[in-house]
Amino acid sequence: MKNLAILGLIFLLSGCASSQKVKEKESFKLEITTGMDKKNVEETLGKDYRIYKSETGMAEIWFYKDFYVSFDRNGKVIKFGLYEEK
Repeated sequence: MKNLAILGLIFLLSGCASSQKVKEKESFKLEITTGMDKKNVEETLGKDYRIYKSETGMAEIWFYKDFYVSFDRNGKVIKFGLYEEK
């Protein structure tokens, strides 16, 4: 019975933690808006990203651990997205 109570507690706590993680990621979404420039995005999200630049120079994407930000050729945000959790 004690083991069952401990497992239930672990289950509840893990659910709360993942819910908090989603809320934290969604709060970034509210702070990153279309038209922001790269400097503002970097100030908000930090410098921990990988960069992809299109061969045509029309777009640039910054890949963070849990989300990405797409910029147009003028360095303005055109899209912010969260990765789907599997």
